[in-house]
Amino acid sequence: MLNSNYLICNRYVPIKSCLHTIPECIEQRGTEWPEEWPKRLESYPDWMNNREQLIADSEHWKAIVDNSYLVGLGIDWSNIRNVMDIKAINGGFAAALAQKKVWVMNVIPVHAPNTLPVVFERGLIGVYHD
Repeated sequence: MLNSNYLICNRYVPIKSCLHTIPECIEQRGTEWPEEWPKRLESYPDWMNNREQLIADSEHWKAIVDNSYLVGLGIDWSNIRNVMDIKAINGGFAAALAQKKVWVMNVIPVHAPNTLPVVFERGLIGVYHD
């Protein structure tokens, strides 16, 4: 029988190490709610220290999607419903596909930096996986 305090995904890591810490006071997180969808894909709250990196990542993925995935690969997007980004990091690929009616699962590798809170803050969904 498994103890509910552990995840099965990676060598029984204590689940608390996988969770984003909740701010203890307003100054840690800010006083405003995130932007409405889809504006929140491109707006970054003050608590994110690497906003320039996130903006560059979003622009990079938008250019790739616009120049390759939407026109260059011959994909019939009317038949695509589910997409998985298996090395999502900040959710840039999912944000670039926002104009398409697809569901993108952002997968954050368990040995990568903890960026799942960034994915969630952008209004996207994601999981940790090994």
